[in-house]
Amino acid sequence: MGKIKTRSPTRINSLTVIFYTLHYWFTGLINYISKPTIFADDTNIIFTHSNLTDFKDQIDIVVEKISSWFQTDSLILNFNKTHYIHFMAKSKLVGIAHISYKDNPINITSCTNFLGLTLDTTLSRKTHIDQLSLKLNTACYITRSLKSVISTRNLRRIYFFMCIPS
Repeated sequence: MGKIKTRSPTRINSLTVIFYTLHYWFTGLINYISKPTIFADDTNIIFTHSNLTDFKDQIDIVVEKISSWFQTDSLILNFNKTHYIHFMAKSKLVGIAHISYKDNPINITSCTNFLGLTLDTTLSRKTHIDQLSLKLNTACYITRSLKSVISTRNLRRIYFFMCIPS
């Protein structure tokens, strides 16, 4: 009979536990009227509503809850980095009311980065493709320019550094 091997339990980083605890608490705080997504240091909160007034009221409720949650830990919501995007069909391009919280405007943007994908107001992929094309064109130009100067191995490193997302 073979010897039974035992494994010790995996140690969990205390910072990881704190992050998951805060993530669970934060999403539970506003989950009943929105769909929060936290990825690395980026937080997205998705709202859906057919009535513009109710939509704005929901945003006010969530921003109020987030702000009061931050204030308990002596943090503030950075309104310079806070923005919103209004997704809509191409045939129904409509303006949205001005959104602010305690005289701090929340700026509208025409495109946003969500989990590595650049989205615009009509959910077309044009902006994402344009950004990706620019990045690949730059990488090709640099590799072509350096081809006669450095080794193929280093060219490959430069290509992967510039083209592969980190």
